[in-house]
Amino acid sequence: MRANFLAVALLFCGVLLWPTPTAGQHPPNYATRDLPVILEALGISDPDRQQILQELFADYDMSYRDLVGSLKADTAGIYTDTIGIECVVQGLARTESFLHQRAALASVLESNIGAVLTKPELAEWSRVMADLRRKRLLPRARLIAEGLNVAQLVVDQLPQLPDLESPEITQIVAEWMVDVDAAMLRRAPLMISGNVVYRRMINEERYREAFDVMSALVNARAALRDINLAASTAIGERLPREQAAQWRDAVRLVLGRRPLDHRLAAAWRRLEQHPDCADGASSYAAESLTLFELDTRGLADALLATRIQMEELAIRAPMAQRVGIEMDRSPLDNAYIALLQQVQAAEASALQRACAVLDQKCCSAFLGTDHAAWPRPATPPEMINPGEGKPDPPSPHGDPASNAEAPPPEADSPHKELPDPMPPSPPQPETPLPGLEPSEDPDPPDPFGG
Repeated sequence: MRANFLAVALLFCGVLLWPTPTAGQHPPNYATRDLPVILEALGISDPDRQQILQELFADYDMSYRDLVGSLKADTAGIYTDTIGIECVVQGLARTESFLHQRAALASVLESNIGAVLTKPELAEWSRVMADLRRKRLLPRARLIAEGLNVAQLVVDQLPQLPDLESPEITQIVAEWMVDVDAAMLRRAPLMISGNVVYRRMINEERYREAFDVMSALVNARAALRDINLAASTAIGERLPREQAAQWRDAVRLVLGRRPLDHRLAAAWRRLEQHPDCADGASSYAAESLTLFELDTRGLADALLATRIQMEELAIRAPMAQRVGIEMDRSPLDNAYIALLQQVQAAEASALQRACAVLDQKCCSAFLGTDHAAWPRPATPPEMINPGEGKPDPPSPHGDPASNAEAPPPEADSPHKELPDPMPPSPPQPETPLPGLEPSEDPDPPDPFGG
């Protein structure tokens, strides 16, 4: 099981060991670097009030450091004085206590700041506090899109996508803020008490109860993820077509998903820098990318949706199996593989189209050095050679065209010394596709990570 405590990473104590925690493992809810943001947002320029706020943040910072120091000392004492199960139980209880104390410190700071502000500033403070909370807590995600900050992404993309300022999209973002704040509050106690209870149940082999605790947190995480995806989708539906495509690409990029045409676009960029092939690249690149987009329309969204379902099932299934609940992962795995194969087929078509209009030298440059990364279709698409009775175009794999005349056998034949731009790949052991690797760990995935 991947142990990733918010407070302390439990590995072994006696037989298991509690490593000394560090401040980096336990990030505070606020930091002194937040103060300039707060002062600017609230428009506080009075030196005396600024000094009061600085002292409040300094006091919070000192209290938080003391809390971390106390946790270090306590966990070291637990390791020294106890062994076995008792060590684990006490360590988990101390972890839970720390997390609750951390939350209490943040509440005290927020209350004290509120006491310094005027009524108009209090209203603005509520907004600033919510923004800071989202920036702090949204990234503590475990699922794809659980940490997607839709409001921040809108701000970041506004210079490129001016229609994001429309009243309709502004309303979507406002509703997202309300929904996501409520969802984070529902998730928070499960990430604190649920985190500790889950590990305690696993340690005591009470797997049914552990499964229920895990399911509650996964449900809370999934709810937050779905709110983010629903809002980002709604925004895309209200943008003009071209801006909508750019918005979807921006969302996928934030989620760590590269555009499906990233390899094809890189190949054309590489060709544009080639001294002998730049003209051909400039003539055909845009058309090539457009045809690829038509071939893969909807595949990026389908891949992301399937990957999201696979991820959630991968967390639930191992523990479900321990309590006798069967969750079949093969349909989703097969669907994902089928989608990847469609992307590979589109890449193969794009490769054939490109090498149909490029000579052998430029075709080889188009492929680059990683020839084996490109798919190898059995036959070129019919659209490459629509002319009746015309010779086939050059094969990007170096094979002779089916109805082309063989070059004369002279030593200076222009074809004799040309390398195969895509030599066959060496035999490889069967390996799963990316993201489908079986876990080497016998314990179920940790839903509390992040």
